[in-house]
Amino acid sequence: MIKISKEDFVSAIDAIEKYFKEIDEFSTSMERYSGAGYYCTIGENLMNNYMTLLENLVNDVEDEMGQFTLEWWFFEDVEKTIYVDEQEIDVSTPELLYNYFVLMDNREENK
Repeated sequence: MIKISKEDFVSAIDAIEKYFKEIDEFSTSMERYSGAGYYCTIGENLMNNYMTLLENLVNDVEDEMGQFTLEWWFFEDVEKTIYVDEQEIDVSTPELLYNYFVLMDNREENK
């Protein structure tokens, strides 16, 4: 059962995307300033826990390669399409991604 509303899910996704954008901007600024490679880890543990909580709220499961759908959605630079029973599902927006989780949850409940 999905334990988060679509509105709250989209808000959480927006917050995560904002975090990653701000970390990237900060890291880029520090790299320019220092002249060396720089990666900011401020808040990384908190964000990892936040992602895990969100995965649990939507019943996200690992695929055969050990990756969760949310991780794939955030970190893989690919077309955001998932195939289920040879059906193409567009998950290019947070709203569509939420719909996918609802679909998968309903399939699981109807087994």
